[in-house]
Amino acid sequence: MKRINGWVNGLLVAAMLASGAALAGPPAQTPSALRGVWFEDSSLGEHHCLQYRLRRSGELVPGTLVVSDRLIADAKQGVQEDLLFLTRVAKLADESWQIEGLLDVYPYEQIKPLRAYGYSVRDSRLLRSRAVHRDGQDVIETQTYVRCI
Repeated sequence: MKRINGWVNGLLVAAMLASGAALAGPPAQTPSALRGVWFEDSSLGEHHCLQYRLRRSGELVPGTLVVSDRLIADAKQGVQEDLLFLTRVAKLADESWQIEGLLDVYPYEQIKPLRAYGYSVRDSRLLRSRAVHRDGQDVIETQTYVRCI
């Protein structure tokens, strides 16, 4: 039994190291330029931002992206959010970063896959990109947000 437990523990450590989660050292943090509450770049997103500022309740609507120092929350339908727990942040260029993290999605009971996103700030807009496999092809999907707070 000790041999199996040692093997499982070794796999866990290897998985943590492969995901970029260092056993020692500072945790991954988002760049300050990304932190805040962002809404989709649309007239509906602008309306949601205004409502958010007026209510001051912290209630998020679908399309809201909240970037904190170690977590990125993407509001979905209802009260659900996709949560990205950061494992690695790498600067690519001025105002551009690759951010990796463990993605936790509703119902928050499944295994957390490692996901990578590209983030950049251009003309006061936040661009979030990721590679997706759609219709048999790999494509880059990009969403555009504007800062609310």
